[in-house]
Amino acid sequence: MNTISPWLIRLSGDDASRIRLFCFHFAGGSALAFRSWAQFLPSFIEVIAIQLPARDGRYGEPALTNIPQILDALIPELTPYLDKPYLVFGHSLGALIGYELIRAQRRLRLKPPELFIPSAHRAPHLPARAAPTYDLSDEEFLVRLEAFDGTSREVLDNQELMAAFLPRIRSDFRILETYVRQPQAPIDIPILAILGQDDPHVSETELRGWGEHTGNFRYRLFPGGHFFIETAKPELLNLIKHECEILRSHLPTEESDMLAYLFPGQGSQYKGMGGVLFDEFPELVEQADGILGYSVKALCLEDRENNLGKTQYTQPALFVVNALTYRKRIRDTGEFPAYCAGHSLGEYCALYAAGALGFEDGLRLVKKRGELMSRASGGAMAAILNLDESSLRQCLIDHGLTDIDIANYNSASQIVISGSKDHIVRAEAPIAALGAGFHPLNTSGAFHSRYMEDAKREFREYLGSFRFAGFRCPVIANVDARPYRESAIVETLSRQITGSVHWKESIEYLLRQGVTRFEEIGPGEVLTKLVGHIGKTFRAEEVQEERTFESVEQRIDHWNKTYPIGTKVRVKGYDGPLETRTSAILLFGHRAAIYMKNYNGYFDLDDVMPLARA
Repeated sequence: MNTISPWLIRLSGDDASRIRLFCFHFAGGSALAFRSWAQFLPSFIEVIAIQLPARDGRYGEPALTNIPQILDALIPELTPYLDKPYLVFGHSLGALIGYELIRAQRRLRLKPPELFIPSAHRAPHLPARAAPTYDLSDEEFLVRLEAFDGTSREVLDNQELMAAFLPRIRSDFRILETYVRQPQAPIDIPILAILGQDDPHVSETELRGWGEHTGNFRYRLFPGGHFFIETAKPELLNLIKHECEILRSHLPTEESDMLAYLFPGQGSQYKGMGGVLFDEFPELVEQADGILGYSVKALCLEDRENNLGKTQYTQPALFVVNALTYRKRIRDTGEFPAYCAGHSLGEYCALYAAGALGFEDGLRLVKKRGELMSRASGGAMAAILNLDESSLRQCLIDHGLTDIDIANYNSASQIVISGSKDHIVRAEAPIAALGAGFHPLNTSGAFHSRYMEDAKREFREYLGSFRFAGFRCPVIANVDARPYRESAIVETLSRQITGSVHWKESIEYLLRQGVTRFEEIGPGEVLTKLVGHIGKTFRAEEVQEERTFESVEQRIDHWNKTYPIGTKVRVKGYDGPLETRTSAILLFGHRAAIYMKNYNGYFDLDDVMPLARA
């Protein structure tokens, strides 16, 4: 055990541990409540307990009486330690503080936890059952305190101990009992709520209320009362260990060799794709045949009726082959990706690989999507080579072709347009006159354009009947080249039908996150070639942008959207390059600051300049 700062007590593990577990203690407790956890948890888990003022090691400091006070002081201390995957655990009062910490981190655009485990506390939007106790007389307060079973009779009867203990626990109870939740959107990270099944202060129904604060909710009951974390400690820590092991299994094997899996979409299919995979995964193939009503193996390997090129057949076939390829990759290598992305249809395979979609549900969605898109008629698409977006748009405007949409931003030298057949045909001559390549595509409709609005509307309704699980790793969405939000999966998938595929921006985003390896999972090498082109043209700006920001918050927001954690930077007064270990944050209400690896203090963002990425 060692003290990192007055707020942070490391109980086990070290900087080399792959995962951090932050623990928030209950009212009246301290970081020492988690001291024994070290003997139960493996070394890959670093346990850091949060120590509030006015208790062990901090007796000279006044107790704090509301959560904003706590977070204002805690977040600058905690932020340098968000540089690796982490979980947040909080028991009773600690659950409430942990919840508000996560909401504050979202406002500050700090890295969120992989999992939040609130323990023995009702969902934060639910009213308290009992009247406040923090302002009762000492005698009445002690009676109520005894009902929580967290303080022994010997301690309650010891007047000397209670003289020191009562002010602290009154302050903690005041935090609990005066808390008022301010409405915000769900926190959008997985929540695993836990409770002692005999807890007299929190019901199972109140615990399940945490599900309203996330799109990925689970809960579990343990034997015991309010302090089951002591009476059922081995069972609790086995659960935490299990969750950490799952998280670790999906981390890249080497942080310096970050891997992304890419899944191709329509256009990559060919007769013979899948090969022996159909025989290696017979159970999945049987499930697919049952959903599709025909043999997917025969479609891919024989295609006797020439259906493989038809959208309603192409999309399910590619989903199955991509999924089987992914399963084989994991079986043979055990190498899970840090990120997933898919081009158009391939995005469903990325969601499957990330755990958000099951195989059967994913195939049902793709089957429906293919059927709806195949109904669109009168549309066409074309690939435009060696013409930048601005020139292309101006050309379309100049020739009255404004009902043509950009379907795909594939690379700096390849853009795909989509629209009515007549207008696509009319666009060829003026585009070719600019020296660009014009290549009509063999598609049945104007995909990823306004002409798919009817399909989008019907698919949105169909999506509403499906449930999605949590993400094992981020999936980059086509529509905005940013990671999916778990609360917006349905909206994002429905938008994708009419929206552009921002593939170039997606790969650039992954490069900024530090991805160094891209593996195409599925037939062909279309995406591999595109990544090669994008990588050659991608360069991070070597000098800091000369911009005027209206506020320090705007400056922080711009930095965090542009430069990921781990960005190499130059800092005034330092000879060599440094590397950021946090997002930019607001300190003291007015200063934009950031933390660097191997340095404890913060750096003023005005002194920091990003380096070019090779």
